[in-house]
Amino acid sequence: MKLTAFGKVVRKLRIDHGILLGNMAKQIGVSPAYLSSIELGERSVPKDFFQKIKKNCLIFSKAELQNIEKSIIDSIKEFRIIPTTNSQRELMASLARSLDSLTEEQIDAIQNALNQKGGNKDE
Repeated sequence: MKLTAFGKVVRKLRIDHGILLGNMAKQIGVSPAYLSSIELGERSVPKDFFQKIKKNCLIFSKAELQNIEKSIIDSIKEFRIIPTTNSQRELMASLARSLDSLTEEQIDAIQNALNQKGGNKDE
């Protein structure tokens, strides 16, 4: 069994809070098998999953929720982005071509620039 980052964080939090997988699945409106398959990385974490957890698992603290959100990002294997304009398409293609050659400092600079422009709506 190979847990994803999301699976590791959520499983630990469930155990710490005494929440069974089936109970958490019921709280967020999915089957236990579905939640288990997401934890194990057999299925991708759905786009709206964090919002379901945040809205329905009221036992988690703000710090725990931030940890869950980060773990979801760390568990994503593939992003699907659909550009709506030519300029978005060009930007995404440029980033995709350059991604492997960017340094951590360059990635941080891009991330900071996006966060300053409101690119991170959850902050």
